[in-house]
Amino acid sequence: MDIHQVVKILKQSVELVYIRDASLIETNAHEQAITHRIAYYFENMLMLYPWYIQEGYNIDVEYNRYYDDPKRKNDQSLCKPDIILHRRGYNKLYDNLLVIEVKKNSDENWHDFDKLSEFTNQHGKYKYHLGIYINLKKDFKQVKYTYFSNGKKGWENNSSFVRLCS
Repeated sequence: MDIHQVVKILKQSVELVYIRDASLIETNAHEQAITHRIAYYFENMLMLYPWYIQEGYNIDVEYNRYYDDPKRKNDQSLCKPDIILHRRGYNKLYDNLLVIEVKKNSDENWHDFDKLSEFTNQHGKYKYHLGIYINLKKDFKQVKYTYFSNGKKGWENNSSFVRLCS
């Protein structure tokens, strides 16, 4: 598994939403409808890679479980990330690969930034390898990705994924 390849596939999934489901963007459909489509394309593309199935990974939308308990932030508030790539029921290194938050036309959503920082903190509870905040715009070329790793916001870019994780 190569995290750079995973990010590339995620970006292709977002692009497919703009190509095949443009009406969701154009009509300002609810965020959950859009994240469902991103996750649908993301999982279908990941299924082409043997590691995804052989290593038991899953794509989930609005997944709110941590073992048998609800997911909670450090302040004990309930939370459910928009999209995650993980192995359900496990919490070791590389079980939680990617946590994604998606917003429409919202450059900085501090609530989601805090969630991504907390979920990627390697000393915290969830230990996701990488977090990505996707800011959807009417025009696909304006979509912005903000990366989080080791509990910190990395950088933003629109086209290429620069190495954030070691």
